[in-house]
Amino acid sequence: MSEIRTLSSRYRVEPDLRIGWTSPNWDRFAIENGAPELTGGAVVGRPLLDFIEGAETRALYDSMLKRVRDSGTEVHLPFRCDSPDRRRFMSLHISRADDAKVVLTAELLREEPRPSVSLLARDSPRVGDPIRICSFCKRVESRSGAWQEVEEVELELESAEEPLTPPLAHDVCPECRSAAENAMAGEKRNGE
Repeated sequence: MSEIRTLSSRYRVEPDLRIGWTSPNWDRFAIENGAPELTGGAVVGRPLLDFIEGAETRALYDSMLKRVRDSGTEVHLPFRCDSPDRRRFMSLHISRADDAKVVLTAELLREEPRPSVSLLARDSPRVGDPIRICSFCKRVESRSGAWQEVEEVELELESAEEPLTPPLAHDVCPECRSAAENAMAGEKRNGE
């Protein structure tokens, strides 16, 4: 059963792509998720792209921000912000403010508890070849090349007797890339 809790956090990105402001809920979310180093006081004034992992993910965010700044078209995109023991289903809304500033609102739609997965644990020892994780849907590309839920990939790794957790390389899966491109074009996904 899923636990429903509404929480949204907002932040503003300046024309030079630095974070200019964060909402109070930003701090609450960072602290609740064991990342006090990411509270507003620590991120304001720093480049947004410093906090986005993976070249493809950074390029996609850069494209979305540019599209919103240049055209005023708003972008709405589902994403996940999972932790080792929670699935968090969220919505990202990007809109233009004044003077080429952009406001990003991340809304928590629902979260579900799950047994903890070591692939997402920050303190898991990492060795071996990296595996790709989608920055948006949090699915992981398995050794076979299929994008699967993190639990499925972790079971595959355990059955292959891989003793330690591989590093994660953030990327964008084909499905999420297509969804982002459609969102930038102003199209809505089925069911939205």
